[in-house]
Amino acid sequence: MGTQYVVLNSFEASKDLLEKESAITSNRPHFTMCCDLVGWGKSITFIQYGDRYRKLRTFIHQQIGTKSSIEVFYPAQETEARQFLRNVLKNADDLVVHSRKCDTVPLCPG
Repeated sequence: MGTQYVVLNSFEASKDLLEKESAITSNRPHFTMCCDLVGWGKSITFIQYGDRYRKLRTFIHQQIGTKSSIEVFYPAQETEARQFLRNVLKNADDLVVHSRKCDTVPLCPG
């Protein structure tokens, strides 16, 4: 039980471990609440390192890797933010419902 730690005392050893052994050292912990209970297990934030992770990361970098590439999303983001605020003003008691909808809306360029 508990958490295991590895302490490296040199830059070279750290670099070797992180670069040469990245396939076994690049994983992240499994978050039961987020992955299993909330259903975010397929999100790039929570998936385990592997082919799917690398493909998603490459895709995301291609889509939003520069400031100019993300500017095309601004109009859709503003529209959705305005709709979210209208929904909250109309019925604040359903804030959780509004938040979930806003979180799942795909923000595709205009």
